[in-house]
Amino acid sequence: MDGLGQLMKNHKRVAFSVNERMLPLEWMSLILLATIILSCLFPIGGNFLLSQAIIALLGTTIILLLLVLRELDSLRWQEKRWILEPICELFVQLDLIPYLPQPLIESGRITRKDLLRIKTYRLGLLPNPYPDMSGKTIKLIKQ
Repeated sequence: MDGLGQLMKNHKRVAFSVNERMLPLEWMSLILLATIILSCLFPIGGNFLLSQAIIALLGTTIILLLLVLRELDSLRWQEKRWILEPICELFVQLDLIPYLPQPLIESGRITRKDLLRIKTYRLGLLPNPYPDMSGKTIKLIKQ
C-alpha cells in the first residue's frame, strides 16, 4: 500500500512536469539574448576569413542551441531513440503487442516509416487530452 501511495505521488509529479513549459517571456528573453550576441559578433569580424568563419560557426551554434532547447522543452529530443524504440522492443521481448497512442501518430512524432517496422500494434485512441484517460479505446492494427 505504501508503494501505491508513492506511485500516485510520482504520477502527479510527472503529470505536472509534462505540462510545465517555458513561458513565452522566457523564450523572448532567450531569443533577444541570442540576437544581441549575434549582432555584436558581426561588426567584430573584420575582413579576415578566419574571423568570419568563427563568427558564422558561433552564430550557427547559438541558433542550434535554441532549437535543441525547444525540443527539450517539448519533450521531443531524441524521443524515438530513447523512449519509443526501447518500449516497442520491451513489448516484443515480453511477447506482447506494442502500444502506441494516436496523438503521437497524428502529430508526426511517429511516422508511417516507423510503423512499417512494426507488424502489429495497438493504437490507443484518446478523446481527451493527457492526463485525462476517460473514454480511452484501443484498436488492434495489423499490417
